[in-house]
Amino acid sequence: MRGWRDAAARPQGRSIPIQGRTAPPCAIPTPLRQRSRGRASRSGKAVVADRLHYIDRCRAMLMLMGIPYHAAMLYSPGWGPAQHVTSRFCDVVSQAITQFRMPAFFLIAGYFAAMLLSRRDRATWFTSRLQRLGIPLISASLTLIPIQLFIYAIGNAGSFGQAVELFQRRIVTPSPAWISHLWFLYDLIIYSAIVAVAWPIVARLVRADQPRAWARWPFLTMLLVIVVVALPLSLFNPLLGTTFWGSVVNRLLRHSVFFAVGAVLYLSPPFFERWVTWRWQRAVSALVIIAAATALAVSRDHYRPALLASAGAAISGAWLVLAAMKRWGDAPNKQVKLLVDASLTIYLLHHPIIVALGLVTARISLPPAVEWAAVSVATGALSFGGYLLLRRVPILFFCFNGQLPPSRSGRPATQRIAAKV
Repeated sequence: MRGWRDAAARPQGRSIPIQGRTAPPCAIPTPLRQRSRGRASRSGKAVVADRLHYIDRCRAMLMLMGIPYHAAMLYSPGWGPAQHVTSRFCDVVSQAITQFRMPAFFLIAGYFAAMLLSRRDRATWFTSRLQRLGIPLISASLTLIPIQLFIYAIGNAGSFGQAVELFQRRIVTPSPAWISHLWFLYDLIIYSAIVAVAWPIVARLVRADQPRAWARWPFLTMLLVIVVVALPLSLFNPLLGTTFWGSVVNRLLRHSVFFAVGAVLYLSPPFFERWVTWRWQRAVSALVIIAAATALAVSRDHYRPALLASAGAAISGAWLVLAAMKRWGDAPNKQVKLLVDASLTIYLLHHPIIVALGLVTARISLPPAVEWAAVSVATGALSFGGYLLLRRVPILFFCFNGQLPPSRSGRPATQRIAAKV
Protein backbone atom coordinates (compact mmCIF):
# COMPACT_ATOMS: atom_id res chain seq x y z
CA MET A 1 0.00 0.00 0.00
CA ARG A 2 2.78 2.34 0.90
CA GLY A 3 4.67 1.56 -2.29
CA TRP A 4 2.02 2.80 -4.68
CA ARG A 5 1.41 5.90 -2.62
CA ASP A 6 5.09 6.75 -2.88
CA ALA A 7 4.99 6.07 -6.63
CA ALA A 8 1.94 8.26 -7.10
CA ALA A 9 3.55 11.06 -5.07
CA ARG A 10 6.66 11.26 -7.26
CA PRO A 11 7.15 14.46 -9.25
CA GLN A 12 5.44 14.47 -12.64
CA GLY A 13 8.20 16.35 -14.43
CA ARG A 14 9.98 13.18 -15.68
CA SER A 15 9.45 11.90 -19.21
CA ILE A 16 7.11 8.97 -19.62
CA PRO A 17 8.12 5.96 -21.78
CA ILE A 18 5.36 4.93 -24.19
CA GLN A 19 5.95 1.83 -26.32
CA GLY A 20 9.66 2.28 -26.72
CA ARG A 21 9.68 6.04 -27.13
CA THR A 22 9.68 8.93 -24.73
CA ALA A 23 6.76 11.31 -24.40
CA PRO A 24 6.62 14.54 -22.44
CA PRO A 25 4.64 14.69 -19.21
CA CYS A 26 1.76 16.46 -20.96
CA ALA A 27 0.96 13.22 -22.80
CA ILE A 28 -1.14 12.31 -19.78
CA PRO A 29 -3.81 14.90 -18.88
CA THR A 30 -3.45 16.62 -15.53
CA PRO A 31 -6.70 15.23 -14.03
CA LEU A 32 -5.65 11.71 -14.96
CA ARG A 33 -2.17 12.14 -13.45
CA GLN A 34 -3.69 13.45 -10.26
CA ARG A 35 -6.20 10.63 -10.10
CA SER A 36 -3.80 7.80 -11.02
CA ARG A 37 -3.63 5.26 -8.25
CA GLY A 38 -1.89 1.90 -8.16
CA ARG A 39 -0.01 -0.69 -6.17
CA ALA A 40 3.56 -1.93 -6.15
CA SER A 41 4.12 -5.02 -8.29
CA ARG A 42 6.65 -7.75 -7.53
CA SER A 43 9.13 -6.05 -9.86
CA GLY A 44 8.85 -2.90 -7.80
CA LYS A 45 7.17 -0.88 -10.55
CA ALA A 46 3.92 0.94 -9.96
CA VAL A 47 0.87 -0.75 -11.47
CA VAL A 48 -1.82 1.77 -12.34
CA ALA A 49 -5.29 0.88 -11.07
CA ASP A 50 -7.56 3.32 -12.80
CA ARG A 51 -10.70 1.17 -12.62
CA LEU A 52 -13.27 3.14 -10.66
CA HIS A 53 -15.34 0.25 -9.33
CA TYR A 54 -17.83 2.36 -7.41
CA ILE A 55 -18.69 4.57 -10.40
CA ASP A 56 -19.07 1.50 -12.64
CA ARG A 57 -21.43 -0.01 -10.09
CA CYS A 58 -23.44 3.18 -9.77
CA ARG A 59 -23.98 3.23 -13.52
CA ALA A 60 -25.09 -0.41 -13.53
CA MET A 61 -27.34 0.05 -10.49
CA LEU A 62 -29.06 3.06 -12.05
CA MET A 63 -29.66 1.09 -15.22
CA LEU A 64 -31.05 -1.89 -13.30
CA MET A 65 -33.35 0.41 -11.35
CA GLY A 66 -35.31 0.62 -14.58
CA ILE A 67 -36.86 -2.73 -13.61
CA PRO A 68 -38.72 -1.58 -10.45
CA TYR A 69 -39.43 1.77 -12.14
CA HIS A 70 -41.15 0.28 -15.19
CA ALA A 71 -42.87 -2.36 -13.06
CA ALA A 72 -44.40 0.50 -11.04
CA MET A 73 -45.37 2.29 -14.27
CA LEU A 74 -47.73 -0.61 -15.08
CA TYR A 75 -50.14 1.05 -12.64
CA SER A 76 -50.03 4.41 -14.39
CA PRO A 77 -53.00 5.14 -16.70
CA GLY A 78 -52.27 4.33 -20.34
CA TRP A 79 -48.75 2.95 -19.86
CA GLY A 80 -49.06 -0.84 -19.96
CA PRO A 81 -50.72 -3.16 -22.50
CA ALA A 82 -53.73 -3.65 -20.20
CA GLN A 83 -55.42 -1.36 -17.73
CA HIS A 84 -54.42 -1.91 -14.10
CA VAL A 85 -55.94 -0.33 -11.04
CA THR A 86 -54.08 2.82 -10.07
CA SER A 87 -51.81 2.51 -7.07
CA ARG A 88 -50.62 5.30 -4.81
CA PHE A 89 -47.73 3.13 -3.67
CA CYS A 90 -46.53 2.45 -7.23
CA ASP A 91 -46.95 6.11 -8.12
CA VAL A 92 -44.67 7.12 -5.25
CA VAL A 93 -42.12 4.45 -6.22
CA SER A 94 -41.98 5.53 -9.86
CA GLN A 95 -41.83 9.24 -9.03
CA ALA A 96 -39.11 8.75 -6.40
CA ILE A 97 -36.92 6.74 -8.78
CA THR A 98 -37.39 9.09 -11.70
CA GLN A 99 -36.29 12.09 -9.62
CA PHE A 100 -32.62 11.09 -9.77
CA ARG A 101 -32.10 7.89 -11.76
CA MET A 102 -31.47 9.18 -15.28
CA PRO A 103 -29.86 12.51 -14.28
CA ALA A 104 -27.35 10.55 -12.18
CA PHE A 105 -26.85 8.11 -15.05
CA PHE A 106 -26.05 10.89 -17.53
CA LEU A 107 -23.76 12.60 -15.02
CA ILE A 108 -21.74 9.38 -14.78
CA ALA A 109 -21.83 9.00 -18.56
CA GLY A 110 -20.36 12.49 -18.93
CA TYR A 111 -17.68 11.66 -16.37
CA PHE A 112 -16.61 8.53 -18.23
CA ALA A 113 -16.76 10.34 -21.58
CA ALA A 114 -14.29 12.94 -20.33
CA MET A 115 -12.06 10.27 -18.78
CA LEU A 116 -11.83 8.27 -22.01
CA LEU A 117 -11.42 11.35 -24.21
CA SER A 118 -8.43 12.34 -22.10
CA ARG A 119 -6.79 9.02 -22.99
CA ARG A 120 -7.82 8.42 -26.61
CA ASP A 121 -8.15 10.47 -29.74
CA ARG A 122 -11.66 11.67 -30.46
CA ALA A 123 -12.26 9.60 -33.59
CA THR A 124 -11.28 6.33 -31.89
CA TRP A 125 -13.43 7.10 -28.86
CA PHE A 126 -16.52 8.07 -30.86
CA THR A 127 -16.17 4.99 -33.07
CA SER A 128 -16.11 2.80 -29.97
CA ARG A 129 -19.18 4.63 -28.64
CA LEU A 130 -21.07 4.00 -31.88
CA GLN A 131 -20.28 0.31 -31.61
CA ARG A 132 -21.08 0.01 -27.90
CA LEU A 133 -24.34 1.96 -28.16
CA GLY A 134 -25.38 1.70 -31.80
CA ILE A 135 -25.18 -2.08 -32.24
CA PRO A 136 -27.47 -2.85 -29.25
CA LEU A 137 -29.79 -0.02 -30.33
CA ILE A 138 -30.22 -1.44 -33.83
CA SER A 139 -30.51 -5.02 -32.60
CA ALA A 140 -33.14 -4.21 -29.97
CA SER A 141 -35.08 -2.01 -32.41
CA LEU A 142 -35.29 -4.82 -34.97
CA THR A 143 -36.15 -7.64 -32.54
CA LEU A 144 -37.38 -6.57 -29.11
CA ILE A 145 -39.49 -3.61 -30.17
CA PRO A 146 -41.62 -5.62 -32.67
CA ILE A 147 -42.20 -8.25 -29.97
CA GLN A 148 -43.26 -5.51 -27.59
CA LEU A 149 -45.59 -4.00 -30.19
CA PHE A 150 -47.27 -7.38 -30.63
CA ILE A 151 -47.76 -7.73 -26.86
CA TYR A 152 -49.35 -4.29 -26.77
CA ALA A 153 -51.60 -5.31 -29.67
CA ILE A 154 -52.75 -8.41 -27.76
CA GLY A 155 -53.60 -6.24 -24.74
CA ASN A 156 -55.51 -3.67 -26.80
CA ALA A 157 -57.42 -6.04 -29.10
CA GLY A 158 -60.43 -8.18 -28.34
CA SER A 159 -59.20 -11.31 -30.14
CA PHE A 160 -56.02 -12.78 -31.54
CA GLY A 161 -57.07 -11.98 -35.11
CA GLN A 162 -57.67 -8.33 -34.21
CA ALA A 163 -54.32 -8.27 -32.43
CA VAL A 164 -52.57 -9.47 -35.60
CA GLU A 165 -54.28 -6.77 -37.67
CA LEU A 166 -53.44 -4.08 -35.13
CA PHE A 167 -49.83 -5.26 -35.02
CA GLN A 168 -49.55 -5.17 -38.81
CA ARG A 169 -50.68 -1.55 -38.82
CA ARG A 170 -48.42 -0.47 -35.99
CA ILE A 171 -45.28 -2.14 -37.27
CA VAL A 172 -45.32 -0.04 -40.46
CA THR A 173 -46.29 3.20 -38.70
CA PRO A 174 -43.52 5.42 -37.24
CA SER A 175 -44.38 6.29 -33.66
CA PRO A 176 -42.75 6.86 -30.23
CA ALA A 177 -43.45 3.19 -29.50
CA TRP A 178 -40.50 2.33 -31.73
CA ILE A 179 -38.20 4.27 -29.40
CA SER A 180 -39.69 3.02 -26.13
CA HIS A 181 -37.04 2.34 -23.45
CA LEU A 182 -34.19 2.74 -25.97
CA TRP A 183 -34.38 6.55 -25.92
CA PHE A 184 -31.33 6.93 -23.69
CA LEU A 185 -29.14 5.23 -26.32
CA TYR A 186 -30.17 7.83 -28.90
CA ASP A 187 -29.42 10.60 -26.40
CA LEU A 188 -26.03 9.17 -25.46
CA ILE A 189 -24.99 9.01 -29.11
CA ILE A 190 -26.03 12.65 -29.59
CA TYR A 191 -24.16 13.79 -26.47
CA SER A 192 -21.11 11.75 -27.47
CA ALA A 193 -21.00 13.39 -30.89
CA ILE A 194 -21.27 16.87 -29.36
CA VAL A 195 -18.61 16.31 -26.69
CA ALA A 196 -16.25 14.72 -29.23
CA VAL A 197 -16.43 17.87 -31.36
CA ALA A 198 -16.23 20.30 -28.43
CA TRP A 199 -13.68 18.40 -26.34
CA PRO A 200 -10.60 20.56 -27.12
CA ILE A 201 -12.50 23.69 -26.10
CA VAL A 202 -13.96 22.09 -22.97
CA ALA A 203 -10.62 20.69 -21.82
CA ARG A 204 -8.97 24.09 -22.29
CA LEU A 205 -11.63 26.10 -20.47
CA VAL A 206 -12.03 23.87 -17.42
CA ARG A 207 -9.10 24.06 -15.04
CA ALA A 208 -8.31 21.33 -12.56
CA ASP A 209 -7.54 23.77 -9.74
CA GLN A 210 -10.78 25.02 -8.26
CA PRO A 211 -11.24 28.17 -6.16
CA ARG A 212 -11.27 27.37 -2.47
CA ALA A 213 -14.67 28.96 -1.94
CA TRP A 214 -16.21 26.52 -4.44
CA ALA A 215 -14.42 23.45 -3.14
CA ARG A 216 -15.27 24.23 0.47
CA TRP A 217 -19.02 23.62 0.05
CA PRO A 218 -19.25 21.11 -2.84
CA PHE A 219 -22.69 19.72 -2.03
CA LEU A 220 -24.29 23.17 -1.76
CA THR A 221 -22.39 24.43 -4.81
CA MET A 222 -23.63 21.58 -7.02
CA LEU A 223 -27.17 22.02 -5.74
CA LEU A 224 -27.18 25.75 -6.50
CA VAL A 225 -25.63 25.30 -9.95
CA ILE A 226 -28.21 22.72 -11.05
CA VAL A 227 -31.18 24.69 -9.69
CA VAL A 228 -29.94 27.93 -11.29
CA VAL A 229 -29.52 26.17 -14.63
CA ALA A 230 -32.91 24.50 -14.27
CA LEU A 231 -34.68 27.83 -13.71
CA PRO A 232 -34.47 29.08 -17.33
CA LEU A 233 -35.22 25.56 -18.56
CA SER A 234 -38.40 25.53 -16.44
CA LEU A 235 -39.46 28.79 -18.06
CA PHE A 236 -38.66 27.47 -21.53
CA ASN A 237 -40.31 24.09 -21.00
CA PRO A 238 -43.97 25.22 -21.46
CA LEU A 239 -43.03 26.67 -24.86
CA LEU A 240 -42.11 23.19 -26.08
CA GLY A 241 -45.61 21.90 -25.42
CA THR A 242 -46.55 18.27 -24.93
CA THR A 243 -45.85 17.07 -28.47
CA PHE A 244 -43.43 14.23 -29.13
CA TRP A 245 -40.65 16.44 -30.47
CA GLY A 246 -41.24 18.98 -27.73
CA SER A 247 -40.71 16.31 -25.09
CA VAL A 248 -37.60 15.07 -26.91
CA VAL A 249 -36.03 18.55 -26.94
CA ASN A 250 -36.95 19.08 -23.29
CA ARG A 251 -35.39 15.76 -22.32
CA LEU A 252 -32.20 16.45 -24.31
CA LEU A 253 -31.80 19.88 -22.74
CA ARG A 254 -32.42 18.63 -19.20
CA HIS A 255 -30.07 15.67 -19.32
CA SER A 256 -27.39 17.55 -21.27
CA VAL A 257 -26.82 19.64 -18.14
CA PHE A 258 -25.94 16.55 -16.11
CA PHE A 259 -23.80 15.07 -18.89
CA ALA A 260 -21.83 18.33 -19.05
CA VAL A 261 -21.53 18.48 -15.25
CA GLY A 262 -20.14 14.94 -15.24
CA ALA A 263 -17.46 15.90 -17.78
CA VAL A 264 -16.51 18.99 -15.78
CA LEU A 265 -16.29 16.93 -12.59
CA TYR A 266 -13.73 14.64 -14.19
CA LEU A 267 -11.67 17.66 -15.22
CA SER A 268 -11.86 18.99 -11.65
CA PRO A 269 -10.44 16.16 -9.48
CA PRO A 270 -10.10 18.09 -6.18
CA PHE A 271 -13.69 19.32 -6.35
CA PHE A 272 -15.00 15.89 -7.39
CA GLU A 273 -13.21 14.13 -4.55
CA ARG A 274 -14.69 16.57 -2.05
CA TRP A 275 -18.13 16.27 -3.58
CA VAL A 276 -18.34 12.46 -3.43
CA THR A 277 -17.16 12.33 0.19
CA TRP A 278 -19.85 10.77 2.39
CA ARG A 279 -21.37 12.96 5.10
CA TRP A 280 -24.39 11.91 7.12
CA GLN A 281 -25.69 15.48 7.19
CA ARG A 282 -25.59 15.62 3.40
CA ALA A 283 -27.30 12.23 3.17
CA VAL A 284 -30.19 13.43 5.33
CA SER A 285 -30.45 16.63 3.29
CA ALA A 286 -30.44 14.64 0.03
CA LEU A 287 -33.21 12.31 1.24
CA VAL A 288 -35.33 15.27 2.39
CA ILE A 289 -34.93 16.99 -1.00
CA ILE A 290 -35.82 13.79 -2.87
CA ALA A 291 -38.85 13.22 -0.63
CA ALA A 292 -40.06 16.80 -1.15
CA ALA A 293 -39.65 16.55 -4.93
CA THR A 294 -41.47 13.23 -4.95
CA ALA A 295 -44.35 14.66 -2.94
CA LEU A 296 -44.70 17.60 -5.33
CA ALA A 297 -44.57 15.29 -8.35
CA VAL A 298 -47.21 12.96 -6.91
CA SER A 299 -49.53 15.86 -6.08
CA ARG A 300 -49.29 17.21 -9.68
CA ASP A 301 -50.53 20.61 -8.48
CA HIS A 302 -47.42 22.80 -8.48
CA TYR A 303 -45.72 22.50 -11.87
CA ARG A 304 -42.83 24.98 -11.68
CA PRO A 305 -41.91 24.36 -8.00
CA ALA A 306 -42.01 20.63 -8.75
CA LEU A 307 -39.65 21.15 -11.70
CA LEU A 308 -37.13 23.09 -9.62
CA ALA A 309 -37.42 20.61 -6.74
CA SER A 310 -36.84 17.82 -9.23
CA ALA A 311 -33.59 19.48 -10.35
CA GLY A 312 -32.40 19.64 -6.75
CA ALA A 313 -33.45 16.04 -6.15
CA ALA A 314 -31.60 14.94 -9.29
CA ILE A 315 -28.20 16.23 -8.20
CA SER A 316 -28.83 15.25 -4.57
CA GLY A 317 -29.72 11.72 -5.63
CA ALA A 318 -26.65 11.54 -7.86
CA TRP A 319 -24.47 12.52 -4.91
CA LEU A 320 -26.23 10.04 -2.62
CA VAL A 321 -25.67 7.12 -5.00
CA LEU A 322 -22.03 7.98 -5.77
CA ALA A 323 -20.99 8.81 -2.21
CA ALA A 324 -22.67 5.74 -0.71
CA MET A 325 -21.17 3.43 -3.32
CA LYS A 326 -17.73 4.96 -2.90
CA ARG A 327 -17.84 4.39 0.84
CA TRP A 328 -19.39 0.92 0.94
CA GLY A 329 -19.12 -0.58 -2.54
CA ASP A 330 -15.68 0.16 -3.96
CA ALA A 331 -14.05 -3.24 -3.34
CA PRO A 332 -13.72 -5.64 -6.32
CA ASN A 333 -16.30 -8.43 -6.34
CA LYS A 334 -16.82 -11.06 -9.07
CA GLN A 335 -20.58 -11.38 -8.58
CA VAL A 336 -21.10 -7.64 -8.66
CA LYS A 337 -18.85 -7.32 -11.71
CA LEU A 338 -21.01 -9.90 -13.49
CA LEU A 339 -24.08 -7.72 -12.88
CA VAL A 340 -22.17 -4.63 -14.03
CA ASP A 341 -21.23 -6.36 -17.29
CA ALA A 342 -24.79 -7.63 -17.73
CA SER A 343 -26.58 -4.36 -16.94
CA LEU A 344 -26.99 -3.10 -20.53
CA THR A 345 -28.29 -6.43 -21.82
CA ILE A 346 -30.62 -6.80 -18.84
CA TYR A 347 -31.98 -3.33 -19.48
CA LEU A 348 -32.67 -4.09 -23.14
CA LEU A 349 -34.49 -7.31 -22.28
CA HIS A 350 -36.46 -6.19 -19.24
CA HIS A 351 -38.97 -3.87 -20.90
CA PRO A 352 -40.81 -6.36 -23.15
CA ILE A 353 -40.78 -8.85 -20.25
CA ILE A 354 -42.51 -6.32 -17.98
CA VAL A 355 -45.02 -5.53 -20.71
CA ALA A 356 -45.78 -9.25 -21.10
CA LEU A 357 -46.11 -9.76 -17.35
CA GLY A 358 -48.45 -6.76 -17.33
CA LEU A 359 -50.92 -8.82 -19.35
CA VAL A 360 -50.81 -11.49 -16.64
CA THR A 361 -51.12 -9.22 -13.61
CA ALA A 362 -54.05 -7.37 -15.21
CA ARG A 363 -56.06 -10.59 -15.02
CA ILE A 364 -55.40 -11.36 -11.36
CA SER A 365 -56.47 -9.45 -8.29
CA LEU A 366 -53.56 -9.11 -5.89
CA PRO A 367 -52.55 -5.96 -4.03
CA PRO A 368 -50.59 -3.71 -6.42
CA ALA A 369 -47.55 -3.66 -4.12
CA VAL A 370 -47.41 -7.48 -4.18
CA GLU A 371 -47.79 -7.58 -7.97
CA TRP A 372 -45.11 -4.91 -8.36
CA ALA A 373 -42.66 -6.87 -6.22
CA ALA A 374 -43.42 -10.12 -8.06
CA VAL A 375 -43.05 -8.51 -11.49
CA SER A 376 -39.78 -6.83 -10.48
CA VAL A 377 -38.22 -10.06 -9.17
CA ALA A 378 -39.45 -12.17 -12.10
CA THR A 379 -38.28 -9.63 -14.65
CA GLY A 380 -34.85 -9.37 -13.07
CA ALA A 381 -34.45 -13.17 -13.03
CA LEU A 382 -35.67 -13.64 -16.62
CA SER A 383 -33.55 -10.77 -17.95
CA PHE A 384 -30.42 -12.08 -16.24
CA GLY A 385 -31.17 -15.55 -17.56
CA GLY A 386 -31.42 -14.07 -21.04
CA TYR A 387 -28.03 -12.45 -20.57
CA LEU A 388 -26.45 -15.78 -19.57
CA LEU A 389 -27.94 -17.45 -22.64
CA LEU A 390 -26.70 -14.69 -24.96
CA ARG A 391 -23.18 -15.10 -23.56
CA ARG A 392 -23.09 -18.58 -25.04
CA VAL A 393 -23.48 -17.21 -28.59
CA PRO A 394 -20.83 -14.52 -29.22
CA ILE A 395 -22.57 -12.94 -32.21
CA LEU A 396 -25.84 -12.57 -30.30
CA PHE A 397 -24.01 -11.25 -27.26
CA PHE A 398 -22.29 -8.70 -29.47
CA CYS A 399 -25.65 -7.63 -30.90
CA PHE A 400 -27.21 -7.03 -27.48
CA ASN A 401 -24.17 -5.85 -25.53
CA GLY A 402 -21.99 -4.06 -28.05
CA GLN A 403 -18.92 -6.14 -27.21
CA LEU A 404 -17.80 -9.75 -27.33
CA PRO A 405 -18.29 -12.02 -24.30
CA PRO A 406 -15.59 -11.82 -21.62
CA SER A 407 -12.91 -14.49 -21.52
CA ARG A 408 -12.36 -16.84 -18.61
CA SER A 409 -10.21 -14.15 -17.05
CA GLY A 410 -13.29 -11.90 -16.99
CA ARG A 411 -11.86 -9.29 -19.36
CA PRO A 412 -14.02 -8.21 -22.31
CA ALA A 413 -12.59 -8.86 -25.76
CA THR A 414 -12.28 -5.13 -26.44
CA GLN A 415 -10.05 -4.76 -23.38
CA ARG A 416 -7.94 -7.79 -24.36
CA ILE A 417 -7.38 -6.37 -27.85
CA ALA A 418 -6.61 -2.89 -26.51
CA ALA A 419 -4.05 -4.33 -24.09
CA LYS A 420 -2.07 -5.73 -27.03
CA VAL A 421 -2.06 -2.51 -29.03
